[in-house]
Amino acid sequence: MNREIKKLFKSSIITFVLFDMDRTLVDTHTYFQEEMTNSILHTVSKIFPAKPLKKQLKITKEIVDIANKIYEQQRYPILVDTLSELALSQYIKEKKVKINKKKVYKELKSSYKDFYLTSPQPFPYTIGAIHKIKSFNIPIGVYSHAQNEWTRIKVDRIRNEYLKRYGEGIKIPFFTTDITDLKDKEGWIKAGKYHKINPKRTLVVGDSLTADIYAAIDAGYKYAVYLTHTNKYVEVEQRAHAKIFVTKNLSTVFNQHSFL
Repeated sequence: MNREIKKLFKSSIITFVLFDMDRTLVDTHTYFQEEMTNSILHTVSKIFPAKPLKKQLKITKEIVDIANKIYEQQRYPILVDTLSELALSQYIKEKKVKINKKKVYKELKSSYKDFYLTSPQPFPYTIGAIHKIKSFNIPIGVYSHAQNEWTRIKVDRIRNEYLKRYGEGIKIPFFTTDITDLKDKEGWIKAGKYHKINPKRTLVVGDSLTADIYAAIDAGYKYAVYLTHTNKYVEVEQRAHAKIFVTKNLSTVFNQHSFL
């Protein structure tokens, strides 16, 4: 565990750890990319049945790239079927491809029927990190920008895997902001009230500088861990009244590795 955070834990300065969910505790990005690629490839094979697989894969990649660009421009999360349809629409418009839109989009949407009924895989270090925190008798919670029921499914998976590994249960209460709203300062204030915590004694852990770290600090939280998911140096604006730790992922926070 990072020495400074361990000191905060042992001195009881930190009394709660509040996690973001997606790309913090579970690998939503990989799940999203794999499922979207599979669904779009299936759709492409229907639109271009005569083309060889290599060409179908190339077209699929082009559409997925368009989808990722659209996603990056959004301030709100966007449903995977809606995103796929937008990307496919842009592609066929640019390439002037004629399709039965009603039929194609209906089949594309159908291919995602179980998407939000399944939890992405927790990161390899998620369960161990939670166990490390629990060893200090510090409770944890989640604040996610996603559908409430999908968040529940993710939390249940983490709880079940924790039970399997350590033979004991763990409480993970969660609060969500709807995907039609912003995860901002007000959202973090509401999350704090929901979890009944003192923001100045809470450690926030998230992978978004704007939606997690800066928004939480603006809401009055004093300690935050920013997960970069990269070995590259990332510029972070430190705030006078708060402490931001910068690290690659949970494994480099809650063990003996130092921060980046």
